[in-house]
This record gives sequence, C-alpha cells and structure tokens, in this order.
Amino acid sequence: MSYIKSSLGSNEQIRYLFQLNKYTLMTPLLIIGFAIAILGFGIFFGGGIPWEVYIGVSSIIFLSGLIMYFRLKSIEYGVTDNRVIAKTGIIARNTEEILNKAVETIEVKQDIMGRIFGYGDVIVTGRGNAIVQFSGIDEPLKVKREIEECVYD
Repeated sequence: MSYIKSSLGSNEQIRYLFQLNKYTLMTPLLIIGFAIAILGFGIFFGGGIPWEVYIGVSSIIFLSGLIMYFRLKSIEYGVTDNRVIAKTGIIARNTEEILNKAVETIEVKQDIMGRIFGYGDVIVTGRGNAIVQFSGIDEPLKVKREIEECVYD
C-alpha cells in the first residue's frame, strides 16, 4: 500500500497523485544498458584486459542503475484535501508535508530539456521553513494548477 493512502486521516481523500516523467526514469535505464554494453564488449573483444574485470565493473554499474531505478519508482507525490505530500525512500522513508492552509507559494522550475520533454520541478513553500519539492514531475504547470485548486479551495 502506498504511503499517501496509508497516511490518510479520517475523512481525508486523495485529490491528485503525480507521476515522474518517463524521461526521468531513462537515466537509470541508460546506466543499466551501459553496464550491459561494457560486459558485452569485454566478453567479445576483451582488449587484453581479463574478462573478470569487465564483469566486476559492469556489475557495479548495473547495480548502481538498478538502485537508482528503484529509488525513483518509490517516490510518491500527491495532494489530499488537507496536505501536500512528497515521499521518498525505499527502506528508509523521508516525507515532506505541508498543510494546504499553510501553503504560501508554488513555483515551477523547468530547464530547456524539461520544456522540450514536458518535465520539471514544482516547489511548494509554506509558513516557516516548510518546503515540499516534486522533482522530475510530469507536466509541472498542470501539477501547479491542481495543487492551487486544492490549496485555494
């Protein structure tokens, strides 16, 4: 069960759940592909280096990509009737939450690649030092509007 669903209060409902952009997940998949390419090169061409070295190096790169992939897949972003929530972590859990009535600003940050591929960051700030950041989110302007809809209802 997702963190957001399991942390709902009585009479609290999920309004929106946000997804990471598919291009955000491309980085770990490219790393995994690179590890497989290194292994293939080592097995077929070698270049005077023992094939065990290629297995060791590609294994480390492969595991790094796999860990990155699962970390990204474990991220949850959402808005309920009462809160803006961001959860990260696989085994250890880190959550950032701001009550809707405490939200002060909602910012969108997109670089050129984000504009082209439709992803970016949405940063929600609240009273005090409260910050909830949705990184690599799909359609950040739409996410901003949906958060505003929940917060300023």
